[in-house]
Amino acid sequence: IDTNATEQYGYVEGVFHASVGRYTLTFHDAQRLCALLGATLATYDQLYTAWEAGLQKCRYGWLADATARYPMQTRLPGCGNYIGVCGSSHPQPK
Repeated sequence: IDTNATEQYGYVEGVFHASVGRYTLTFHDAQRLCALLGATLATYDQLYTAWEAGLQKCRYGWLADATARYPMQTRLPGCGNYIGVCGSSHPQPK
């Protein structure tokens, strides 16, 4: 993983979104990228706390429990038109 090509967004309550292109990382790739950045995948509770503090990102990201979620403050049609911590409710295959 080329950390020079990494985009990072957010940084609310210690939670941020990092990517190398849009939706290119597997769960294991996301774990490795976090390790290279000196971080770990966020838990649901950490993402929820960041959402409560104002984090919004209309892009799925992996969580430590292998679910993919995204935090939304405002309803946007292209983002599912939801408010809250949105995304999968079941862990994905690791």
